[in-house]
Amino acid sequence: MKIKFIITYFIFVIALNAYADNQPEQAKGPVAVFPEKNFTFQGIPEGVEVVHDFVIQNKGTDVLNIEKVKTG
Repeated sequence: MKIKFIITYFIFVIALNAYADNQPEQAKGPVAVFPEKNFTFQGIPEGVEVVHDFVIQNKGTDVLNIEKVKTG
């Protein structure tokens, strides 16, 4: 019974290490990620105000400060 536990434990440790090796390391500092980079409005009548929100995610380890935004 004890040997079965030891073998199971080592298999678990090996699998856990293999999983950890395949995970990307989190970048140091702020990292801006844009799930949606473009958006095209379709058929807008003249004079109508339109709005679209873009989501910005911080996938880094530090605070992401957005200081300047401009349209393309």
